[in-house]
Parts: sequence; structure tokens; C-alpha cells
Amino acid sequence: MLKNYFRIAWRNISRQKLNTILNVTGLAFGICACLVIYLINSYDLSFDRFHPDGDRIYRIVGEAQRENGEKIFLNAPLPQMAGFQTQIPGFDVTCGYFQYGGRTTIEESGKPDKNFSGDLDKGGIASIITGPSYFDIFSYHWLAGRPSGLDQPFRVVLTKSRAIRYFGNLPVNKMIGKAVIYDDSLKVTVSGIVDDWKENSDFAYTDFISIRTATHSFLRSRIPTEDWSNLGPHQSQAFIKLSKGSSAEKVDEAFAAYLNKNPVQHGPWTKIRMWLQPVADIHFTPEFH
Repeated sequence: MLKNYFRIAWRNISRQKLNTILNVTGLAFGICACLVIYLINSYDLSFDRFHPDGDRIYRIVGEAQRENGEKIFLNAPLPQMAGFQTQIPGFDVTCGYFQYGGRTTIEESGKPDKNFSGDLDKGGIASIITGPSYFDIFSYHWLAGRPSGLDQPFRVVLTKSRAIRYFGNLPVNKMIGKAVIYDDSLKVTVSGIVDDWKENSDFAYTDFISIRTATHSFLRSRIPTEDWSNLGPHQSQAFIKLSKGSSAEKVDEAFAAYLNKNPVQHGPWTKIRMWLQPVADIHFTPEFH
């Protein structure tokens, strides 16, 4: 019986070759398109889904509007809002960082200097300037050192892959104390090594320079203060981890009440709005990229 079915099917295929080719080709393209769409969506949806307490991690973002209705996206709180985090309840940890991306030099006695760009292999900036609380929001496995090392000026924490690129296959404990030079003149000392993230992230930075370095070097002209809430918009990010029992909706309402009580103007942009953006949604924000 089954053999007869195959014979009948083959006869129909032989008699209608053109229709058969069109149908099979269409089916093949359809399957390929579905697979491509599935792979792209799976890849994009994998970004920043792995963070412990990820449901409590948010970026502070905003929107400024002119009187004519034109809008711009704000990556971080405006400088005029400095200190607002103490007036809005619901924050367990707060942290800001400034993207740096300076080129790197490693000096070796008796050998030519090794030079590296300030970019990641897959694109994007490799280094940021931040403080210890960054690691209270984004979790890393520490191989050497601890976050408190970033309390001091002229300190840097490296990921393992970056440290190996700089210093070769030394034991991680021997990398502590090594010097890294950014932009030919900013010399910092390695105070910690963390393991690399294996999952996809929009925050795959490899060099974490202490924010106190900014106030003790030429960077003070580029970064206005060591207060995370004063970092300039579009060059920085401000993140928070919500307190347990708090919610993004309550904080958004508190933002609105704060701005209503303390109006902020950003040049010609008069209408300011701030809110919390879940870390898992950031990959899909075109303005971020």
C-alpha cells in the first residue's frame, strides 16, 4: 500500500515538473526564512538576560522636549538633578559610568611597547570610568582583587581576556600591580581581575578605571565630577538596582513628582521626563546604540 502511494506521488511529480520545482523551492525558501528569523530573534533576545537580580536592574533614561514638540533621548540624569537619588525612595544601589575608550600602552623592560586600540574586537568601546558600586549591580566572578580597589585613584580592574592580551599568560595574582597606560599619559595600576561574561551583553567592557582617577588627572576636564548623577548625558549611563519590594512604576511616579517640584531646563529643551528602563530592554533601544 505504501509503495503504491510513492508510485502515485512520483507520477504526479513527473507529470508536473514545473509546479513541483516551484513548490519545493518555495517551501525551501520559507523554511530558510523561518530559521533565519528564529536565529536573529534568539540572538537579540539573549542580550543581558543572565544578570543575577536582573529584574531589579534598570537604567535611568529620559526625554527632553522643545516647545515645538521636537524630542531628544537622554541616556542619564541631567547635571541639574544632582543628588536626586537621595530624595527618591526605592534605590538599593546606584552607579554611573563614563565611556572612555582610550588607546592603551603596556611597557615592558627591554622590549618594545605594546599598543592596543580602545575598542572591543566585536566593536564598541572597551574601557569605562566607574566606581565599586558598578560591581554591586553587574555581577562578575572575581579572580583577584575586589571592587573596593576602585575606591582609589589610578586603579583599573580588567577582565581576564583583556589582562592576558596585555600581559600574556601570567597567573592572575601576578597581574595585580602591573601598569596600564591610557592615551600615553594616564598611568594606572591593576587592582583586580574578573572573569569574562560568556553570555551576550551590551555592556561587555573589559577595562574599569576608578572614577577617582578622573579628579586626579587630565580627565577632570572631560568628566565634571565623581558624583555619578552629574555625568554628562549621551556620554554616560546611570544604573540602579531596585530595593526589594519596590517597583519601577513607583519610582517613575516619584521621578514625575520630583521634576514637577524641581523643574529642570536643558538649554532649549524645557519639558523633561525621566523613567526606569529594564536592563533587558536596552538592546532594543536604537538611541542607545
